[in-house]
Amino acid sequence: MKRLYPILLPAFLIYLAACGTDPNIESARLSLLTEDYDEAIENARAAIEADSSNAEGFHLKGVAIASKAFAGDVKEREPEYSTARGLFDEALRLYDDQTTIGSDKDDMQEFIFDIWGTEFNTGIEMLEDDIVSSDRDSLEIARYHFINSKTIQPDSVQPYSVLAEVHAALEEYDDAIRVTRAILEDLGKTDDIYSYYRLANFYQQKDEFSEAIEIMLDARERFPDEIEIIQELAFMYFEEGRTDEAIDAVADLIEADPDNPEYRVVYATQMYQIALRVDDEIREINEQIMEKRQDIQASAQEEDFTEEMLDEMEAEIAELENKRAEYEEEAQRFIDSALEELQAAEEMNPDDPAIFHTMGIIYQNKGANKIDLRNITNDPDEIDRYDEEAREYLREAIPYFEKAVELDSDDQESWQSLFEIYVTLGEEEKALEAQEKAGLDDADVQHQDQQQEP
Repeated sequence: MKRLYPILLPAFLIYLAACGTDPNIESARLSLLTEDYDEAIENARAAIEADSSNAEGFHLKGVAIASKAFAGDVKEREPEYSTARGLFDEALRLYDDQTTIGSDKDDMQEFIFDIWGTEFNTGIEMLEDDIVSSDRDSLEIARYHFINSKTIQPDSVQPYSVLAEVHAALEEYDDAIRVTRAILEDLGKTDDIYSYYRLANFYQQKDEFSEAIEIMLDARERFPDEIEIIQELAFMYFEEGRTDEAIDAVADLIEADPDNPEYRVVYATQMYQIALRVDDEIREINEQIMEKRQDIQASAQEEDFTEEMLDEMEAEIAELENKRAEYEEEAQRFIDSALEELQAAEEMNPDDPAIFHTMGIIYQNKGANKIDLRNITNDPDEIDRYDEEAREYLREAIPYFEKAVELDSDDQESWQSLFEIYVTLGEEEKALEAQEKAGLDDADVQHQDQQQEP
């Protein structure tokens, strides 16, 4: 096991050889050299009792307690580290009151740093680069190392930050929240924007969106120019069902700076995200409609199936279709708002590929929605109509994706969308080119071929 006190040995030897000192202090130092920590603790205690202003007594007692703790189980070190830290703080106060001190204060601080680093680095070594991928046993042991590290050096942010992530990986969200709040409140690191994101995320994991919103509102006041905060805030408002506030949060950006195309893109993205959520509701309705139509087909084979029963089932389908129409109208309203802002952003910044990519995605998804409708109907005329509408939307998407890759030839997402559209439209030559640009392998192509074409 690594010994934590070797950095002090040269100072001890020089000090003992050069001059006399309090015999209790001298005995404590010798006991530390032989790693007799209990004896060192007793000698240092005796030195403090003889002179309560003896900085070295507090210093050496803290070293002995911390060293003894380190030699024990990692899970049981924290209380002793806490005691040692209190002794170190008193020693620092007394050292600072002295007009003439040797290297003892520096030795003590170096010792503290050694323990802090050893505990912290040991914890880090137990984790994967992506903390959530670490196995549970490693996470649980690493957690103790980070607790120990922050206890011996409580003003260091690093162990707090990693400890919070470890708690979260272990789904100990209350502890993750407590540690992250300590960074902001106890350590006063209110300039650390990532702690706000982290804290809000932990509350979201507990489905406590109101608390997460409060955190992000605080962050918005402290970092008024951070667009991502507004995006996160808008998402949380929507999760709480506060759609109007979600829209207003982003609209405030545009009102403050109407000539900023980036704000327009953020607003458009938020509008479209809301539309996608409405689309999810539409898909659920479509599934219900399909199931009820299948029920009608199955029930029609039964002898006791009546016209009255058929009318009742068809009425249920009609009610679902009316509800779907309402959702479609709502989704279209958000899509229109998104397109309007994107077009405004395009006029301000016509060289931004993200604007064109987003517009392409909107039309591509509109085509996908028509394909969904095609798949739940058995009416040949409706199938043809949905097929044509889907193709039309996909054709509208192509120029936007083509403009995106013209501005950024390495935009693989746009190339993949082009590949998917060309496959659906049966344009094989263009699909092959887009496949290569998108970096898609044959497995991706096979998967795409398995998708139903309109």
